[in-house]
Amino acid sequence: MELKKQNEIVHAFFCREDIDQRSSATSIIASFIYNLLNLNKKLATIITDSMVDKYWLFSFDNLWDLFLRLNQHLTGCTFIIDALDQCQPKSQQQLLEAL
Repeated sequence: MELKKQNEIVHAFFCREDIDQRSSATSIIASFIYNLLNLNKKLATIITDSMVDKYWLFSFDNLWDLFLRLNQHLTGCTFIIDALDQCQPKSQQQLLEAL
């Protein structure tokens, strides 16, 4: 895929079944959120406004909701998940249903 726009930003996550942190849906979305926050520090207020308790970030559904809200404030971002087949089956299902 060739990116035509100069201000296009690509975030990629490469899954690996032999590494727990690289084979779960929560890790994938958390990685994308981390990259978005590094891109725009002002987005951090969305996280602090959203957190209910210290376990909030460990839920896929909450992370997905946060990911969608962060993306509403940005344009020109492309997200790539490579080797999704190497993710845990439950994670594959969660991601495909969310997409």
